[in-house]
Amino acid sequence: MRWSYVLLLLVVLGGGFYIYSTKNKGGGWFAPSTGSVDADLVKVFAKQLVDTAGRPVSATHLRGKVVGLYFSAHWCPPCRTFTPKLVAFRDANSENFEVVFVSFDKDEKAKSDYMEETGMKWATVPFDLDLTRKLAAHYQVEGIPSLVIVDSQGKLITLEGRDGIERQADAALASWRQTAGLK
Repeated sequence: MRWSYVLLLLVVLGGGFYIYSTKNKGGGWFAPSTGSVDADLVKVFAKQLVDTAGRPVSATHLRGKVVGLYFSAHWCPPCRTFTPKLVAFRDANSENFEVVFVSFDKDEKAKSDYMEETGMKWATVPFDLDLTRKLAAHYQVEGIPSLVIVDSQGKLITLEGRDGIERQADAALASWRQTAGLK
């Protein structure tokens, strides 16, 4: 069998798994949860944000910034490809842009390892798949990696943050800030 056919087969199978995982609303990692998410992110995360070591951190650093809710997981190859781009973008724009990691990893250790390996210097929600599912359902996340852009009150700016960073990062941030009413 030629390598091109093997590669094509892997892409098709991988794509099928991705679509199944993201569209399978009846169960699995992406099953929606009941419940709602308070609109003000500072309120939502007031007692819930932690750093990479699991220590509580204040959510007040989100005020006045565009916030990217990053839904991702260590086991996800497309996530591991996009994460370094997001780390570089966030680090270059940390005065105006912040990320909150929302992990779909299978356990706390995988989440922590992923954050450490990729240099994520931002806050994360504690490992809690119920909260992750609530946030994903609230923001209509159907697959990962997904970067949902919101203002500091949680008002949706775009579900397409990943595309914005990959295509025209500087223009995307300017547009997001304008939509959020920030200068």
